[in-house]
Amino acid sequence: MDTGKSLAVIDLDTVMPGLVAYDFGDAVRSICSLTNED
Repeated sequence: MDTGKSLAVIDLDTVMPGLVAYDFGDAVRSICSLTNED
């Protein structure tokens, strides 16, 4: 039975290739942000 509801959330940042520097930059940007990300 297809209910149309999602079963899982996939964080594409963890499954795609990239440099650690990008992840570090994202972390710094998130920590320094003074606004809510809701």
